[in-house]
Amino acid sequence: MDWLSFGIAALVALSGYNFVLKLTSPKISSLYALPFVALGVLLVSLVGLLFTRNANGLIFSKQGMWMAMITGGLWGVGQIFYFWMFSKGAPFSVGLPFIVGGLAAMSAIVGIVILKEPFSLTKIVGVIVIFVGLFTLSRG
Repeated sequence: MDWLSFGIAALVALSGYNFVLKLTSPKISSLYALPFVALGVLLVSLVGLLFTRNANGLIFSKQGMWMAMITGGLWGVGQIFYFWMFSKGAPFSVGLPFIVGGLAAMSAIVGIVILKEPFSLTKIVGVIVIFVGLFTLSRG
């Protein structure tokens, strides 16, 4: 499978995740929910490892392990605020596009500034358009 196929699969799964998170947020506090969300991630990971344990290409390093733990910590902090956003009444049709658009803009900025990826006028205009959209969404 090419990257686009994996991207579409991720899009479908994460869309379902976001929908269920919106439905869940008024029913459980984020600090209670997060361990259960993490447990779901752990179970899926263990099943994945079980089915791919003999597959070539699985890599593991100490540095990768620590970076993955930092990633998990940042994800956890983000999830707490994400739950709070929806539990405080953010409409799904505004909250999710705000997060996704913001992620797109911030990722483009990090890619260009920190990772030194090539940039163009089109990318810069795209980031500006996203920020204008975020401002417009947050006012609606």
